[in-house]
Amino acid sequence: QLKDKGILCIPAGSQNFGQRLYVVRKQGSDFNTKEITGVRFVPLIGKYGFES
Repeated sequence: QLKDKGILCIPAGSQNFGQRLYVVRKQGSDFNTKEITGVRFVPLIGKYGFES
């Protein structure tokens, strides 16, 4: 569903052991994937987030 010349940022991996951030770019029918860095996404809970 990514349109031509679209960019997708994806955190991939285990929530418990850290993740890698990937950027996927679509050019025509080809996809170019690049690993950017290690990341850790945590759930936003509490006053400004979701209920815990």
